[in-house]
Amino acid sequence: MALQEFVKVYTAESNFTGIQGYISVPATPTGLSTYDFVNFFLALDDYYEVGLSYADKGDGNGPVWRYFANHAKFGQQNQIVSPTSEVFVKIVNRGTEADATVQDGRITFSRTAAVASPTYSGKMLIGGEDNSATSSSGYTPRHPQVTFRNVKVQRGGVWLDWNATTQGSLGALVNRTPQYQRQGMVIQNVPLIAQLT
Repeated sequence: MALQEFVKVYTAESNFTGIQGYISVPATPTGLSTYDFVNFFLALDDYYEVGLSYADKGDGNGPVWRYFANHAKFGQQNQIVSPTSEVFVKIVNRGTEADATVQDGRITFSRTAAVASPTYSGKMLIGGEDNSATSSSGYTPRHPQVTFRNVKVQRGGVWLDWNATTQGSLGALVNRTPQYQRQGMVIQNVPLIAQLT
C-alpha cells in the first residue's frame, strides 16, 4: 500500500490563467526505494502539474531527477536531468491549450497540452510517496528544505505576486497530509517552504 505525504497550497479563487516561479533543488533526497518519489511543482489546480521529481521508476536508471509535466487526461511526460540549484517553472493557459516550461539555465523542458477550462486556481506542492509504508511513522523518503520564490499567478493577462503580502487577497488554502502536520515541516505557506527530514 502506498502512502503519500504532501503539502499543497492553492489560491482561494480559480480565475487564473497561469502560474510561474522558482523552485530550489534540494540535495539528493534519501530513503527512497523502487517506485518511491518526491515531487516539487507548480500547477493549474490538480489538472496540469509541472516541475521536478526524484524517483526510481524501476526502469534501470536508478533514482534520478526528472523534469515532468503531469496532465489529468494525458498522463505524465518527463525527461531525466541533472538540475542546477534552482529551476524556473511556468505554465500559461492559452484557452484550449496550456504551455508548460521548466528551465535551469542549461536545459529547457517544454510541453503543450489541452485544457478543460479557461481558468484554474494556482497551486504549489511539495511531497512524495512511499510504496511500502503503512503509516506516517513508517514513511521513509526525506529531503532537505525546498523553497519556492518569486511565485506569480496570471489573471487577465497580468502577472500578480503570490506572496506573504498578497496571500490575503489571492488566498492560501493549505492541504497537508499527516506527515506535514509535524512542527517544522512547513516553514512558510506562501511562497511555500517545507522540508521532510
